Amino acid sequence: MNENLPPHELAMDDILVVKTSSIPNAGQGLFYEPTDNESILHSGTIICYYAGHRHNFLSQKNLADKSYLLNVSGNLFVDPGPLLAIKARYINDPLNDELINCEFVPQPYLFRCAVVATRDIKPKEELFVSYGEMYWSNQSFNGAVLYH
Repeated sequence: MNENLPPHELAMDDILVVKTSSIPNAGQGLFYEPTDNESILHSGTIICYYAGHRHNFLSQKNLADKSYLLNVSGNLFVDPGPLLAIKARYINDPLNDELINCEFVPQPYLFRCAVVATRDIKPKEELFVSYGEMYWSNQSFNGAVLYH
């Protein structure tokens, strides 16, 4: 099913930088870093895409690592876990609604979710999205709440 994945549309990947997250012990995060250091990313802008290997309800059960698995819609799941070039896989959940600045918008006909800004995002700002209660209820660890 995943041998012939469609080309990955990059959106703003050239101005998104993967580096250490501001969330303690979260590993890497994704940051908006335009070359001019002045351009604000406006609310409603598509930032990048959460895509990856396609799965259905049955095939996702066999995954050893489901930490990157996202239900796009119905019986369609995507897993960018082994695909390090998919920058959206580095977006963290701050477990603080005040810090969330983007959301996943399902595009099942394209087998992905768009990552869309929910408010204006300043240069150098880390991108944050809510993973949802279902994600956290299925984890064997607790996330760290980030306060700014």
